[in-house]
Amino acid sequence: MLSHIGFGEIAGFCFLVVAIYLFNRTEKGLARAKCLSLLGTLAAVLSWIIGGYYYVTHYGSKVKPVLIAESSNLKWAHKIVIEAKEHIFLFIPILAIAVFILLTKTDTWEKIDTKTANRAGMLSLLIFALVILITTTGAIVSTSVRAILGGGI
Repeated sequence: MLSHIGFGEIAGFCFLVVAIYLFNRTEKGLARAKCLSLLGTLAAVLSWIIGGYYYVTHYGSKVKPVLIAESSNLKWAHKIVIEAKEHIFLFIPILAIAVFILLTKTDTWEKIDTKTANRAGMLSLLIFALVILITTTGAIVSTSVRAILGGGI
């Protein structure tokens, strides 16, 4: 579970820095943005795979039944939070790949106009924001399960 979270956070912070380089374009920044977009994309894909494995092997059989049990007053944690998280989670690696492809298609900033660079920067910020959202929703669900099982908040 920690590797899933860790790779997701690495992806998010990589794309935060990529956004900074896209908004403040320098020649050294292009090489760094390319490198960080590759690292961020790989981290997002790894988090995707590990998270999917966790969902299939652990969450679905152990956590979800606790959340949706008749006696649970925290059913919303699955019905709203996890349902939203599942769909958002699917898009993060796809968005990361899009930014990575854009950056690998150029060898100088002049090949990317300002408007496109700014849009790619906004997309990179969106990736970062989605990672923060996903992390927050995971914490909400974990806290809900602990509360149901009597572990406290």
